[in-house]
Amino acid sequence: MRWVSLFLQPLSSSNVIVKYADDTYVIIPASNHSTCNSEIQHFEGWAYKHNLKLIYKKSCEVPFVRPRCNRHTDVPPPAVKGIDRVQHITALGVTLSHNFSMTKHIDTAMAGCARTLYGLRTLRAHGMPQACLQIVFRSTALAKLLYASPTCWGFANASERNRLEAFLRRAGKSGYYTDDSFPTVAALCEQADGPLYQVHTHLSSSTTLTTRAQYTILHTSATA
Repeated sequence: MRWVSLFLQPLSSSNVIVKYADDTYVIIPASNHSTCNSEIQHFEGWAYKHNLKLIYKKSCEVPFVRPRCNRHTDVPPPAVKGIDRVQHITALGVTLSHNFSMTKHIDTAMAGCARTLYGLRTLRAHGMPQACLQIVFRSTALAKLLYASPTCWGFANASERNRLEAFLRRAGKSGYYTDDSFPTVAALCEQADGPLYQVHTHLSSSTTLTTRAQYTILHTSATA
């Protein structure tokens, strides 16, 4: 469940704090990078008041930059002492890379799907009916493949999209997936996009990217 904290508010109105269970994400635009330290201190003070402790070893910083930029990208130095800067961050099962690449996320998803196909072959060898195999495929491999597809599909390059399509074709040839209405991953992603765009019509996809880091995400973890 996603919720924006009503009690923990950022010091700067340009920053955003979002909580997912025990994890907190501080999203800071490049123009506001100087506030990183103060936001972490603010969060640490809030955690202390609520009998929590900020775990620096479990926290990290990811500066996101414009991909395929021909000009030099000015990435500021690490913002907070004791918090490591990393190239990837996993939030709610989606691996986000600093350059908006979906390669690492897709590699992880494809590895999980390959293990599922092995399990389906084992179930078939033990006599599971074809209709049941298709249900298992939809609820496991296909669900993993399409998880957060509105976020991932737009950032996937042609090679990564071809990998996903090839997997679905292979599953179709094995009899695990048959759906003439949505025969491709692209069609399934488009279907998933529809309700999302209807709900979030206020969001704009024309965000301006500068030659600096677009924004920084500070992932913090607190425990009792």
